[in-house]
Amino acid sequence: MRKILFYLFFLFSGLVFSQTKPIAANISAAHFKDTNGLIHLVGSDAEFNTLTYTIVTLPSHGTLKDPNNSDAVVSAGGSLTGNSVTFVPHSDENHKYIFSGTNSFTYKVTDSDGDSDTKTVSVEVFDSYLNPPTAIGSEINGEAAGDNFGRAVSLNEDGTIMAVGAPFNDAGSTDSDKGSVRVYQFTAGSGWSKLGDDIDGTTDQDYFGSSVSLNGDGTILAVGIPYNDTANSNAGQVKIYQYNSGTTSWDSMSTITPNIVASGSNKAVSEQFGNDVRLSSDGKTLAVSDVWFDRSGGNNSGRVVVYRYDGTNWNSLGNETALYGESGDNLSWGLSLSANGNIMAVGAHDYSSNNKGQVKIFEYDSANTEWDVKATLLGDKSSEKFGAAVDLSSDGLIVAVGAPYHRVAGSGSEFVGKVSIYKWDGSTYSALGSDLIGSDKYDYFGAHLSLDNEGNTLAVMGPGHDANSGSSSGNYLNKGRVRVYNYDTASTSWVQSPASYDFDGEADEDQSTGNNAESKGQRVFLSGNGSV
Repeated sequence: MRKILFYLFFLFSGLVFSQTKPIAANISAAHFKDTNGLIHLVGSDAEFNTLTYTIVTLPSHGTLKDPNNSDAVVSAGGSLTGNSVTFVPHSDENHKYIFSGTNSFTYKVTDSDGDSDTKTVSVEVFDSYLNPPTAIGSEINGEAAGDNFGRAVSLNEDGTIMAVGAPFNDAGSTDSDKGSVRVYQFTAGSGWSKLGDDIDGTTDQDYFGSSVSLNGDGTILAVGIPYNDTANSNAGQVKIYQYNSGTTSWDSMSTITPNIVASGSNKAVSEQFGNDVRLSSDGKTLAVSDVWFDRSGGNNSGRVVVYRYDGTNWNSLGNETALYGESGDNLSWGLSLSANGNIMAVGAHDYSSNNKGQVKIFEYDSANTEWDVKATLLGDKSSEKFGAAVDLSSDGLIVAVGAPYHRVAGSGSEFVGKVSIYKWDGSTYSALGSDLIGSDKYDYFGAHLSLDNEGNTLAVMGPGHDANSGSSSGNYLNKGRVRVYNYDTASTSWVQSPASYDFDGEADEDQSTGNNAESKGQRVFLSGNGSV
């Protein structure tokens, strides 16, 4: 069997709101036939009760093992030590894997009150990528030229619901740049169709839809409006919507506007709040980038504000000042949230006087209601802007970091770009394999990137790729390029998959399939300027 590397973009996993019951997520996983699959199960509890994970039904073509308990085999009804499980496909007497195809099992999340939720894990075991890959569904184009449709894209966990931002859309006016978001649903045999009406911005030059994020089951949507003027000029705003299946519409759920303190020791002036937004898998935790935020003694510090939904309101979560950057850091240009909303990676690409860049990884301490620094990662070269892009695996234990202005030794190395991957070893985040380096100058490789849930597959964009350096005019086409890598445990290295295959943009200034990309096992979702 040959599996497809799909075009398009973003994801998460399936759930329902409840104030007391824990919430589990439907999980989609994929891996090569000759490897085991490490799967991170996802659960959350609004009351922060301790959660236990139990396997309910077993896969029919494989075995489950507990990686946190010496790889002990897990039986139906057996509890896991943590929230991870290893899927081992069936093999023959020579220990050669013999299964490929789709398999599934179920798991249950139970809190300390005895409440529980059960969901399904679907596992695809495949022999190889198609080379070249094949698109699934037709290309989706924007409403009008110049809309920047695809500037922001997010999918639910199984990739069947997709939100697409078009921040320069005029929303029925002329040259208004109000912005708009469309949501699509994929149906086998029918392709992509709109799910609900357009969600349009209401104010000129708000650029509604500059960022979008769906929760796991695709029913909650956060939209960033970074140039909204409600609180202050370009202070920004975030709106949250919930899908109403009865009316097939996206109902307004909440609007979050930053508080402004113009001066004094508590100065807090937002600018472009909503530049990026990230929802947790259950849709109850929201991280918001405020990239040009000014504080007392620190202009352009940047910050992240995290909110948690209590069933009625979105309340600030934890100690806000712990999530402030230093002067000039522009903290939160890179932002990623774990599936349970308790681990967060935040990039400060302008950190230090020489812009080496920095990434801080925070973990929420529910006992003390504060965000603790779990680790700090630093760029190693001047002006490489390490942290311009970050992404976490679903459990927050693997992180990929882009440094798109990285240079390599020698001439013609301007802004080749670099990606570094790290894994938590119990005390720190250590390098996982060697760094990945762009192929040509002005690639800006690592400007955007995405890990799959398991942290085994990585998509990396170089939006400036296809420099026409040989032309007399010296023009740069900026078609862009995406490369996909799989982590090979045998060689402890990241291997390009399909081998030597690049996803290249089609038109000049496409910037790569390159505004966004999302990796999900054997699937990669890509967007460019004007299409998805």
